[in-house]
Amino acid sequence: ANKAHLDLFGFTDLWQLKGRFFLDIIAPQCREEVRARVNRRRETGQERDSYETVGLRRDGTQFFYQIEAASLQLEDGPATLAFLIDTTQRHEAEQALRQSEERFSRAFQALPIPVSISTYGEGRLIDANDAFLRLFEHKREEAVGWTVHELGLWAEDADRSELLNALKRGEQIRGRECRYRTRNGRIVITSVSVEHVEL
Repeated sequence: ANKAHLDLFGFTDLWQLKGRFFLDIIAPQCREEVRARVNRRRETGQERDSYETVGLRRDGTQFFYQIEAASLQLEDGPATLAFLIDTTQRHEAEQALRQSEERFSRAFQALPIPVSISTYGEGRLIDANDAFLRLFEHKREEAVGWTVHELGLWAEDADRSELLNALKRGEQIRGRECRYRTRNGRIVITSVSVEHVEL
C-alpha cells in the first residue's frame, strides 16, 4: 500500500495495516458483496474487475470509492493490484442535487398559480403542478407525457404559434391573454407568462 492508500483509510504507517484482512477496511454492509466478487474472480480466472463499494476508515467513518483490480502472477504466487479512487465528493454532489430537485419539486407543486413545463417544439408536458391540473380538469397521469395537441389544451392554435414565434424572436412573454380548453371542453381565458429554459 502506498501513502495515498494509507491516507485514504486514515492510517499513518504501513505497519498499522499488517495483520488486517482486506475486508477489515470495507464497510460491514458491503463485505459479503466484495468477498463474492473476489472469490468469483479467483474461480473464473477473471483478470480485471471494476466496481464501487464503501470503505471503512481507521476512525470508523465510511466513504465511497471505486476499485479497479487486476490479477498478477508474482514469483511467490498470485496477487492483486488494486487502484482506489475516492468517489465521496461525487456522491455528495449527487445527493445535494437530489435534495435540490426535491426542494424545487415541493415548491413547484405548492405554487397557487397554474404552472407547467413542456418541450418547446411539440409541447409535450414534462410536469405540471396541482393548480394547473385543477384548472384544466386533468389527472396527472392523463396530462404529463402528452402533448398540448393531444390534450386539446389550446382553444386557438394561432395563440400557441404566436407565443412560439415570440420566444424565437427572444421576446419576453408576460401577462399575455390566451384561450385554453379544459378536459370537459370549457373555455378559459388566462394571463400567460412563458420563460424558455434549458433542462
